[in-house]
Amino acid sequence: AGIVLVDAPHEQQTEAARKMLSQQAWNLISGFWLHNPEGIDLAAEMERVGAISTDPNMALTVLSATVVQSPPFELQKEIAAEIAHISTKLFPSFQVQLAETSSRSQLVRVEDAGHYIHLQRPDVIVTAIRTMCKALSSTKK
Repeated sequence: AGIVLVDAPHEQQTEAARKMLSQQAWNLISGFWLHNPEGIDLAAEMERVGAISTDPNMALTVLSATVVQSPPFELQKEIAAEIAHISTKLFPSFQVQLAETSSRSQLVRVEDAGHYIHLQRPDVIVTAIRTMCKALSSTKK
C-alpha cells in the first residue's frame, strides 16, 4: 500500500498554532479552518493523517507547499505576520514530520504552489501518483 499526501494537515497542527498565535489571530484562523472554502472537516482529516503513522513501512509521498497563501479576507498587518510565521515555520516542519513517519517516504517541496497544489501544480500530483504506482507495482513482482 502507498499514499500521496497533498499539503496535508498534521494531527498536532491546531494545538501548536494555538500556542503560537495571539487570541485575535487564533480566532480568525480557527474560524477559517472550521468553515474553510473546501468544506473539509479538518479535525477528521488530522485524525486520518495521524493514523498513517501506524505503518512505518508504508510507501509515502508528502507534497508540501512552498508559497504562503493568505486567508481570503483582509487581515491587520500584525495578524498577517503571525499567520505568515506559522505558515513558513510551523507547517513545513509538520510536513517533514509526516514524511518521517515511514521508512519508505519522500518529501517533495512543490515550487510555485501554495495550499492548493492540486490546482496550481496538477503536474506534480500526477507525477507523484504515477511514481507511487510504479514503485508499488515493482515491489509486487
